[in-house]
Amino acid sequence: MIYKSAIDPNTGPVYLHCWNGWHASGFISAVILKQFCGFSDLDATAYWDLGTDGANTSPRYNSIRQKIMDFEPYSEFLLEDSLGNKICAPMPEFIDSSQLHISVEHLVIVPEAIPLNTTLILTHVKFAPGKTIFSGTNTNEDLINLFAAMQKSPDLKIQISGHTDRSGNEQTNKKLSKSRAKFVYDHLIAKGISPDRLSLIGYGSAKPAYSNRTKDGRAANRRIEVKILSKKAESMDNLVDETPVVSEDSLEMHANSSLIDFEKKEIGEAVILKHVLFEPNMIELTVTSKIQADTLVDVLKRNPELSIEVFGYTDKSGIEDKNVVLSKNRAKALHDYLIEKGIDSNRLYYSGCGSGNPIASNKYRWGRDINRRIEVVIIKK
Repeated sequence: MIYKSAIDPNTGPVYLHCWNGWHASGFISAVILKQFCGFSDLDATAYWDLGTDGANTSPRYNSIRQKIMDFEPYSEFLLEDSLGNKICAPMPEFIDSSQLHISVEHLVIVPEAIPLNTTLILTHVKFAPGKTIFSGTNTNEDLINLFAAMQKSPDLKIQISGHTDRSGNEQTNKKLSKSRAKFVYDHLIAKGISPDRLSLIGYGSAKPAYSNRTKDGRAANRRIEVKILSKKAESMDNLVDETPVVSEDSLEMHANSSLIDFEKKEIGEAVILKHVLFEPNMIELTVTSKIQADTLVDVLKRNPELSIEVFGYTDKSGIEDKNVVLSKNRAKALHDYLIEKGIDSNRLYYSGCGSGNPIASNKYRWGRDINRRIEVVIIKK
């Protein structure tokens, strides 16, 4: 239904409703954004959190977040070209992280996006009433992710806090909560994490995250939290960390496609624009890039029936979600340049492919340089 509404201007719009609140329609909206707008798992769950307007604090809503994360887009209904941009609203430029449910998985995937002093609840770490240990630590999803985050970010220091529900004596709860924190602390030490990077505290029942009036709430309050005390200062100036460019000789050897006889190519055939090159993290067309782009302009003007799609790529450096954004912006730069030179926008589409379909090994600098490229495909002739 959504796909038909997107591609057919005579269909739609589509409205989403809940019978009681935000949660189900928000869930459907989140997976739609993954399907059609390329939202990452983290962006989609953040969208759901923001859209539920604070009515998302019950532990039972973690299952909805997990379903959003688990959703895999259907390949036959993707909108990967500029049509997708027309129907997809961007995430807010600035997001109040206090309004979001941030999991320890975020700490593995995007540590740079998590502010200092953020507190993360280990939702998969569960203690029975009165217990300070549990089995299966080596297969526990949150503990695996926490260890991975500590390994990935050597500058990361955390505080582990233990908590109880409101049952029982508070003095006993304090001891119980500290023992729970030490259980996780000892687990990380045994895995090889330096004690210099860890501290622990027990809060008893003083800081409930959920209501103690329900059984589910009390169970969720018997929990472990992790607070970010310090970490590497991340630069947000660059999308990804790409290494410098290589010599023209290597580019000639490994990317010898050209625009000669481009109009004679079959529909679906790709041509690499070997002279449209990008500096690391950059999307601007260089003088050399514009020279070859002008050749493409001439081809399109000589062949007014041709429609093309511009595909942008990155090398394998950095986080893939950011690579996709960077590659799409590179494709858009050429797309916009062609329009500026008089090519009808109805003949042009663009997509970002991230680091997919490498044409050279990302193990070597020259290969990464070549993989940061633009390809052009005829989609109509």
